[in-house]
Amino acid sequence: MTELGFQLAKEFTDGMKIPKCLKDLPPPLGWWMSEKYDGYRARMHPTLGTLVTRQNKPLVVPDWFINATKTFKYNPDGELLCYDGELFAGRDNFQKMGVVRRKDPSDEDWFPIKYVVYDFPEMECGFEKRTAALKFFVDEAHENWIKFQQTNPKFKDVSCPIVLCDQHKVESIEQMNKFYEDIISNKGEGIMLKHPTALCEKKRSSFLLKFKPKFDAEGVIVGYKDGTGKYDGMLGAFLCKPLINAGNYQVVDDNPEHIFAISGMNDEIRENYKETHPINTVVTYQYAGYTKAGIPRFANYLRKRDDVVIKDKSPNKCVDVRNNIINVFNKISKYYKINGDSIKSRSYLKGIEALKLVGDDIDLTKQNISKLKGIGPSLLGKIMEVKETGTCEFLEKLQKDDPKEIFQKIYGVGPKKANELVKMGFNTIDDIVKSGKLDIFNEKQLLGIKYYDDINTRIPRKEIEQHEQLLIDIFGSIDPDGDLTIAGSYRRGKSDSGDIDVLIKTDDIAYFKRFIEELFSEGYLTEELANGHKKFMGLCNLESDLPNRRIDIMYTKPDQYPFAILYFTGSKEFNQKMRQHANEKGFTLNEHGIDEYSEDPNAICNPIDPNDIDIIDEKDIFDLLEYDYVHPTKR
Repeated sequence: MTELGFQLAKEFTDGMKIPKCLKDLPPPLGWWMSEKYDGYRARMHPTLGTLVTRQNKPLVVPDWFINATKTFKYNPDGELLCYDGELFAGRDNFQKMGVVRRKDPSDEDWFPIKYVVYDFPEMECGFEKRTAALKFFVDEAHENWIKFQQTNPKFKDVSCPIVLCDQHKVESIEQMNKFYEDIISNKGEGIMLKHPTALCEKKRSSFLLKFKPKFDAEGVIVGYKDGTGKYDGMLGAFLCKPLINAGNYQVVDDNPEHIFAISGMNDEIRENYKETHPINTVVTYQYAGYTKAGIPRFANYLRKRDDVVIKDKSPNKCVDVRNNIINVFNKISKYYKINGDSIKSRSYLKGIEALKLVGDDIDLTKQNISKLKGIGPSLLGKIMEVKETGTCEFLEKLQKDDPKEIFQKIYGVGPKKANELVKMGFNTIDDIVKSGKLDIFNEKQLLGIKYYDDINTRIPRKEIEQHEQLLIDIFGSIDPDGDLTIAGSYRRGKSDSGDIDVLIKTDDIAYFKRFIEELFSEGYLTEELANGHKKFMGLCNLESDLPNRRIDIMYTKPDQYPFAILYFTGSKEFNQKMRQHANEKGFTLNEHGIDEYSEDPNAICNPIDPNDIDIIDEKDIFDLLEYDYVHPTKR
């Protein structure tokens, strides 16, 4: 299949360095401007006869959408001219765009969608001539559409699906700024600038520019500036380091000369900034380009961010000490939760969230930590103790004095049962076994006691690799067309795991049952903890001299598999961020699929049939949500 190229835009900023190719006509005066659409970029493919995405993936477009307008045009050499444009459902309606990826859409699904065309990239002439030819063809398309409507009453209220992108000549900066402000005030995206005489370059081009008089970016708070005048005694400005976008994450710009001030906060923030915006808080700000020194010009506060992933720029940075402290706090929080003290439990969880903002162990100083929200004198003392000694005397005392934590590691035993065991005078697993009072436990809990040490022993990655090969071989003999993946921390590349999460994909659920039966007959599965319609939970053993391992085996249909493998890979934090991003795009995402989403509890949200969406693997989910793909090892 012939792959189509796409011209991509560079950014236009006030005072930008003009490249040599634009010296004769520097932007923006004399250029053409148009609205920047928030939809799906698509081009007409010359041999497929349909629209394809930027990744050259064909879309399933209803015949009437293209053919009723009779818009296929050829150049004198007989080559099909390939439109370039945007599939668009209207401003602030991106959530409706999911229909364009359905594999079997209805006509009605596509009624709100328009194909806004703005170029004929293959025409060997400047943009002005290309857009003039485009107007001629679009006018003809509208005439053909009217004829189509006359014989197809179903479409009488549907306007022509092919729409010409309005172009305006830039005559002054004031005119351009007003055009931009009108679009933004009506929930538009921004504007595009095109060189009038340049050929179309199928790459990121200086002849196509994105223009936003105000730009958004992220920074991390590193200090505060006191207010003066009417803000005396309040916050004057946040002192921030810029964040550098590295694709799926951001890194801190540690150049001390790039530290800048952000203003524009409301009085509530100015009065409570140390609580609402502690050191290391990430914020989004708006700015008008950069100074010659590389500092954002006129930086104004927009919002606080909780979803930005920051990673260390230097491989020498280390967070081992921080992670050890977080592990200690997790254990203390669980202790208080078991003992019914939810307030103290939450205080340690808040401390954990604060510690996650520390990107390098070198920053674990008393001065830095004391500025973090949620860190009081008590937590600060424990942090310094773990940092200096590697242990926490308070946690050791809790673990020594309270056996409930040990009992909760018995499979099937929760806080209530653990408390009952303590009240009965038990302090250790041996106490329980020697007492002979095993009738107080159900079958699953008895298995938890029997295999206590095995279940609580971590599984090395090398061993899981052996499990994986065995499972793939056995499942492949049952369903050669199926698929099996070990998800969880193993798929994320971790060195060890607590259990083995197996996901199988097959057209016939009967294969799932046969698989479980075969694993028992092979002696691989040793105990059953639960055996449901689509999920088995139990214990397995690879070799007699190895511990029995906890294993979950889950069945999924092929059309739900991409969603399931994304979900069961984790991590929990990554899944939360991705679901939040899906919500912002107008969707709700889970292990079964994707649906429309609304923050209005009374809104009726239409479920999206996975068979109607062109989702082959988990990368397509990222693509659908316009979320940069994150490799499992980075989640």
